[in-house]
Amino acid sequence: MSKQETMQHQLSQQDFAALGMEAFAYIKPIQLQGHTAEGEETTMPAFAICSADGTQMAVAANHDAAFAAVRQHGLEPLSLH
Repeated sequence: MSKQETMQHQLSQQDFAALGMEAFAYIKPIQLQGHTAEGEETTMPAFAICSADGTQMAVAANHDAAFAAVRQHGLEPLSLH
């Protein structure tokens, strides 16, 4: 068994999910739901900023703002499609 295979077998699900928590943030497109001033339901595109375990940490209006926010916090942004 290789060192990598041994390491994979020693990680719990929680440990695996925590990999990259302090180094990366994921950016993925989402649709926000809301209401107009007139009370009509609407959706608008936005970008969720998520931790390595998938927890949503913030929402940005556009991709560039999401990347800038992640970098401001010393993390490397990664795009999800």
